[in-house]
Amino acid sequence: MYDDVSFGTLPAITSAAASPITTTAITWNWTEAGTGDGFYVWTAAVGGTSTAQSATSYPMSGLTANTPYSLWVSAHKNQYAGDIETVRTALGPTNTLAKDPTYATSGDVTIQCDKGSSNGVVTLGSNVTFTFNNAFGDGGSNVGQFGYIWDTNPGNPSSWTGEQFWTSGATLALTAVEGNNYLHIRSYNNDPTTKVTSGVVLNLGPYTVNSCTSVTKISDMWPLPNNTLCCMSARRSRALWATRSGSRRPTGARPSRSSARARRR
Repeated sequence: MYDDVSFGTLPAITSAAASPITTTAITWNWTEAGTGDGFYVWTAAVGGTSTAQSATSYPMSGLTANTPYSLWVSAHKNQYAGDIETVRTALGPTNTLAKDPTYATSGDVTIQCDKGSSNGVVTLGSNVTFTFNNAFGDGGSNVGQFGYIWDTNPGNPSSWTGEQFWTSGATLALTAVEGNNYLHIRSYNNDPTTKVTSGVVLNLGPYTVNSCTSVTKISDMWPLPNNTLCCMSARRSRALWATRSGSRRPTGARPSRSSARARRR
């Protein structure tokens, strides 16, 4: 009795970066050194089920956001003695993209702020606190990390140089500077190799610093140093004192009502 024996050279397979990737789909890619008769895409390293594929890519859809997936691929060649196949090459694990952040009190990948989403009034040097309603890690409601820029410019940043990362903890406290403060924030997935962002930015603000000293009447400004910025009835004034001769008042001196004036701006 004789057995049929086949001899031949099978192509070598090398895993390539998965692309494109969305929140619900991954296209797997690989390269082939040599020529075979096609590929089998497997759901496991051993056993599992396979799908025949002729191209060096395989689209996979219907997936969950920010979740790791893996596949395995082998090359095969049809011989007169039967089909011969290479060992399986791992593709992944690769995470789908995380969902884009939104401002809300609940839901997937949501953020809220103690000063609201915009037009918050903040004291100079105090914190604006943002709360992430979900968690860091895998899963459709979560993110691997947030990247953010905290500045005084509205709209999407023209450059992400200086981007900082929020990687843990439920809250992020940022110190306000004088003027209008804005948070520009985007989500990254939890990919084990390289965390990836879709690039969609959530812009929050302005959070406006009220840096002036609150007074209720002009005489409240008398003890203040010259050029102190004050707020009175939601209007800003600057304490600027002069004597009748035009010279500045002596330090600590209390001017008469007739010599006091406030220059509004």
